[in-house]
Amino acid sequence: MYKTVYISKSNEVTYVCPICDKTKTVDVSKYQYVQNRITLNFNCICGYSWTSLLERRRFYRMGTDIPCACRKTGASGSVENISMKIVDLSPDGLKLESVRREKDLAHATFLKSPFTIGFHLGENKKNYIKKTVHPIHTNKTHVCAEFDEPERGDSAIISYMLMTRNIFGAVPGPT
Repeated sequence: MYKTVYISKSNEVTYVCPICDKTKTVDVSKYQYVQNRITLNFNCICGYSWTSLLERRRFYRMGTDIPCACRKTGASGSVENISMKIVDLSPDGLKLESVRREKDLAHATFLKSPFTIGFHLGENKKNYIKKTVHPIHTNKTHVCAEFDEPERGDSAIISYMLMTRNIFGAVPGPT
């Protein structure tokens, strides 16, 4: 099992030796644009060595099961709606899954360009979130999308994630 290390805004990671608690900061800017999964081997001055997974995400992602409605208005004014569920949420974006498992999302033209998504956060249904999302990756079962630039870092989503983290004990990475 790998210990995850997070890249800071200055393209550095700080690792802590699990044996002696010594810390060291390393520049990892050369890995900034690498698309593959990156593992790094660390060696401490106490002699202990381990492998860590380099995490490039700015925000923690939280697994969810939130129903949502996706809507797109065509050039002719026609409106298309798809019911989906959010299976992964972060302040920057989300991962959607088809409610109907048999539907092949890879060929859905609806999901190839920006669309609007609406969903309720929490059990009290007070926080209704409506955002424009831009699909990044689509396969047969999932759509990964990021929020429109001005809509990123929504305080309601961050609060929801922090509240849920405290209840269920999940541990996020740095923001």
